[in-house]
Amino acid sequence: MHLLKYFKKLSLRPENAKEIRALILELAIRGRLTEEWRRKHPDVEPASVLLERIREEKARLVRKKVIRKEKIFDPIKESEIPFNIPNKWEWVKLGQAFTYGTKNKAKPESTSSDIWVLELEDVEKHTSRLLKKVRFSEREFKSMKSAFNPGNVIYGKLRPYLDKVIVADEKGVCTTEMIPISVHANTSSEYLRLFLKSNYFIKYANDSTYGMNLPRMGTEHGKNAITALPPLPEQHAIVATVNRLLAEVDELERQTTRFRALRQDYVTSSIRQLTGDDSAGAWAALRPHFQSLFDQQNGVDRLRESILELAVQGKLTAKWRAEHPEVEPASVLLERIGEEKARLVRERVLKKNKPLDKISHDLMPFKIPDSWVWSYFQDIANIASNLVDPQAYPSYPHIAPNVIEKNTGKLLEYRTIEEDGVSSAKHLFRPSQILYSKIRPKLNKAIEVDFVGLCSADMYPIDPFVERSYLLKFMLSSFFLVQSTKPDTRVAMPKINQTELKKIIVPIPPKKEQKVVVKFVDKLLKLCDQLEEQSKNQAAIQEHFLRASREELLLATERAEV
Repeated sequence: MHLLKYFKKLSLRPENAKEIRALILELAIRGRLTEEWRRKHPDVEPASVLLERIREEKARLVRKKVIRKEKIFDPIKESEIPFNIPNKWEWVKLGQAFTYGTKNKAKPESTSSDIWVLELEDVEKHTSRLLKKVRFSEREFKSMKSAFNPGNVIYGKLRPYLDKVIVADEKGVCTTEMIPISVHANTSSEYLRLFLKSNYFIKYANDSTYGMNLPRMGTEHGKNAITALPPLPEQHAIVATVNRLLAEVDELERQTTRFRALRQDYVTSSIRQLTGDDSAGAWAALRPHFQSLFDQQNGVDRLRESILELAVQGKLTAKWRAEHPEVEPASVLLERIGEEKARLVRERVLKKNKPLDKISHDLMPFKIPDSWVWSYFQDIANIASNLVDPQAYPSYPHIAPNVIEKNTGKLLEYRTIEEDGVSSAKHLFRPSQILYSKIRPKLNKAIEVDFVGLCSADMYPIDPFVERSYLLKFMLSSFFLVQSTKPDTRVAMPKINQTELKKIIVPIPPKKEQKVVVKFVDKLLKLCDQLEEQSKNQAAIQEHFLRASREELLLATERAEV
C-alpha cells in the first residue's frame, strides 16, 4: 500500500482518508492485499472445494427445514465478471455461498424483554459502527421483525448508499429494512461484511434499487449479486490485513487531526499577536512560517480578517506615520467634510441628518493613533436613494446581493436588467459609489462601482466623503461587522436600517494615510489571494494523485496474473 507513505500529506484533506479506506476494500476483494500470503500458502484448498461443501451444508439445512430450498441460479456469464480474481478464487452468486434473508420472523408477543432490537438508526452510516444496543423492554414493536443469530451479517437494504453492515454478536431481531445473511461454517462473516462495504457492491446495490422516496435493493437482486469468494484461510487473511491497514489509516488520521488542531491554535495565537501592541515583532516571528501556516482556506480567511483589523487600527501604517509627522490630522479633514456636507444640504442635494451624541470612550472598540479621529458613519458618507422604474433601463447592469462575494468586496458575474427580467423598483447608482447589502449584514457584502447601473432595493448606494477604498476596507472589517449585526434581532430576514447604519462609528485616518492604508491592504490581500490559489492547487493535486493511484492500482488488478 504505497499510498500510506503519502497519507500524512494526503490526509490534510479529510475526504482523502475515506478514499483510502474505500481503496483498501477494493484491493482486498480483488486479492491484491494477499498476494504475499498466497505465495507462502500455495497448497491452500481452492474455493471450488469450499463451494461444494457449502452446497452440501445448504442441502442438509433444507432437508431439516431450517432454510427454504432456493431456485437454481443462472450461471455467471463471462461478460458479467467485473474484474480479475486469483486462480483459486471463485465467482458465485451471493445466494449460492450464503443464505440471503431468513424465514424466521419475530412477533412482539413472543419476544422476551432482553432481546436485542436493531433498527437502521442504530448503525452509523459509512462506518457501520454500532451506535447503541436497544432491548425490547426499551423499544417495543408491534409489526413483524426478522430474527437473526450470532454471526449473521446484517445488511441495510434501504438506501444502500448509506453503507450500513454489521456482524451480529448475539441473537436478536431487526427491522425488515435490514436483511440477516447467514454465513455457513466454511465462510467468514467478517469477509462478507467487507465485501458488502466495498464500492463495487455499493454501486451494484444502488443500481439495483427500486422506489424513488425510499430506495431499497430487492431480495432477488441481493441473492444474484456476483461475489468474489476466496478460500476460507485466505478470507481470514484478508480480514486481518484489512483490519491492520484500516487501523493504520485511523491512527494517521488521528495524528493529522491533532496536527491540524495544533496548527490552527498556533495560527489563531499568531494572528491575535498581530493585532496586539507588538504587531511588528509578531510579523517578524510569523514571516518564516507564513506559507506553511496559511496554506489552507480557513487560515487564509482568518489572515484576511486580521489584515483588515490591523489596517483600520492604524497598525499597518505605524512606520509611515513616524516618517511623515507633518501630515494634516484627520480632525481638519473632518471639518472640511462637515462644511462640504452643509453646503450640499443648503443646495438641497443632501438631506440634513439629525445630530448624534458625542462619541463616548466606552463606544470606541480600540485605541487609534493621535492623528486619527472617530466619526459617525453619517458624518463621512451619504446613504443615497434614487428608486427608478427598471423598464426604462433594460440594458443597464443589474447588481443584487447574490453577485457580490461575501467578505471580499469582489463583484461576481452579473446580467442586465432585461436578462434578469427585473420589474420592481431599483436604485439607480453611479460611478464612485459603494453598494452595500443591508440584508443579512453578517454576510458582509459591499463593493465599489465604477459604472452606472441599477441595484436591488435591498442595497444602499453610498457616497463616501473620505477615500472610497478606505471606507470599503473598514466596511469589510470585523469591527464594522460587529456594529452592523448588533442592532437587528430579526431571525427570518435580518437587515440593518439607515438609522442604525448612520450610528456606526468609523476610525478616520488623515487623507494621505487613507491612501497608504489602502495600498498596504491591497498588497497583503493580493498575497492572500495567491495563498488561496496555492491551497486550491495543492488540494487539487492531492485529489488527482489519490484518484490516479487508485485507478492505477485497480487497473493493475485487471492486468495481473494472480
